[in-house]
Amino acid sequence: MNKIEKNQVYTVICQDLTHEGMGVCKIDGYPIFVDNLLPEEEAIIKVIKVNKAYGIGKLVELKKEAIYRVPILDKKGTWTGTMPLQHMAYEHQLLFKQKQVKNVMYKIAKMSDIDVRQTIGAIHTTKYRNKAQIPVRNINGVLTTGFFRKNSHEFVPMEDFVIQDQRIDDIILIVRNCLREHSIRAYDEQAHKGIVRHIMIRRGIHTGEVQVVLITNGKKGVTNELVADIVDRAPDVKSIVQNINTKRTNVIMGNEQKIWYGKDFILDTLLDKTFAISSKSFYQVNPEQTEKLYQEAIKAAHLTQEDCVIDAYCGIGTIGICLADKVKHVYAMEIVEDAIVMAKQNALANHVHNMTFEVGSAETVLSKWVKMWERVDSGDNMVGERETNNGGTVVHRESLDDKSRLNGEGGLENRGRLIGREEMENEGKLNSGGGSEIKSELNDGGEIDNESRVNDGEGIDNESRVNDGGEIENTGMIILGEVTQIKQSALRPTVLIVDPPRKGLDSSFIHTSAKLNLSRIVYVSCNPATMARDVALYGEYGYVVQYVQPVDMFPGTSHVECVALLVKS
Repeated sequence: MNKIEKNQVYTVICQDLTHEGMGVCKIDGYPIFVDNLLPEEEAIIKVIKVNKAYGIGKLVELKKEAIYRVPILDKKGTWTGTMPLQHMAYEHQLLFKQKQVKNVMYKIAKMSDIDVRQTIGAIHTTKYRNKAQIPVRNINGVLTTGFFRKNSHEFVPMEDFVIQDQRIDDIILIVRNCLREHSIRAYDEQAHKGIVRHIMIRRGIHTGEVQVVLITNGKKGVTNELVADIVDRAPDVKSIVQNINTKRTNVIMGNEQKIWYGKDFILDTLLDKTFAISSKSFYQVNPEQTEKLYQEAIKAAHLTQEDCVIDAYCGIGTIGICLADKVKHVYAMEIVEDAIVMAKQNALANHVHNMTFEVGSAETVLSKWVKMWERVDSGDNMVGERETNNGGTVVHRESLDDKSRLNGEGGLENRGRLIGREEMENEGKLNSGGGSEIKSELNDGGEIDNESRVNDGEGIDNESRVNDGGEIENTGMIILGEVTQIKQSALRPTVLIVDPPRKGLDSSFIHTSAKLNLSRIVYVSCNPATMARDVALYGEYGYVVQYVQPVDMFPGTSHVECVALLVKS
């Protein structure tokens, strides 16, 4: 084999695509990856990088085009990697993504005969994103918005991002111009000086509400005058937040925030449900396709009113809230505390009272819940007409035994409150009026902020969890003003829905969830490779993949989401 040298020019024929959509060419068996090149195309390329395993090439001239090549909308989208497949006809993009899922199911999961269905495509292949995070830099002394060239720190000025909602592009320019007029400096990455690092815009596609987040290198820069100018020029902006990130890092957002205008959320709707979305909340960026994705997940779960669902990695509660009216109960978990706060608010706003939320890693929370259910199965949480230690009132039939436990003689210790139909004993005592004595406070929104809150049906919507002592707290729910005990044995989960980040599931989560012997597992994935790894591990516990349904959330890119259904064999 002749040595492949950097900066040399070669004529090649593209043979395949990488999972990122780069053309694969070979010279004497040596692979070279080239952007903007499709299988069967002949091209002249220039080699710009060489290492032992592969090289990187740049397209110089296209000599023979594939029949499914289409004109490029914006060459900057190819340079920056925001639209690496824009030169491929959309129907072929969908076939490419289906093939990618088949490949990982075969190579990683070792499953060659899995039903990988046709990719569900989008109606709109441009202007579909409801969120943008745009870097800001000084170009010739002028604050400029744009994006970085792929795999580099080279800044490419951009004004039309093609895949973002048009109003988002418009507001980016409005904010940029306001920053210029107020002489606010852009961040200098090398010197670690300057103020504005990124502009983040999120828009509720159905409500039209817009949130602007200015990510700054320090607390200075944002002023009331700047905020007033932005709102004056863009009245649909309902929230302006400053996020402070002083670290030398490529992580976009920091931990400290300041609200300058409105509140730290906007509203949008999804599957006829209304959601408050904060600046730090995860929310799918393509709302049109998100509805299709969630509908596929719900369809795969084959839910009934007898089902109890675990919603792992619940975020702000979107999947769980959208399916809550189809099941008996939903247990939802999320590691981001802010997201759980939003999820609880979203549940109440949508009149959903059969959900339990808990903050923590999925593997930690699930392990805690499994221990709770095991205690219930062993008869450790019996509810009946027993006397309390101090001779107090008994628990009424089908009433809620909240924060109490059995003592050694089979009675109830007076650790929590005993609930009757019209009175509540809080922390072991009744108030003078025979009603409830609850230590609650009003939060900023005027809502009751304590462990037990009143739902729209005038009942108490309690959450289930296990405290450090292994005791069950706040189990069941009270609805429609009537004390109703939903026994813990009836609240055992039957279905698991997971929607993890790109890294997939922790192996301990898979092991723990397999112990529950669930009849169905629905895996919603943004990374088919880690999904394939995880479903293979579930296979060791007797679960079989019935099918995988790809959904194209990101037209013009190589990314694809999937819904996989696993059933117990």
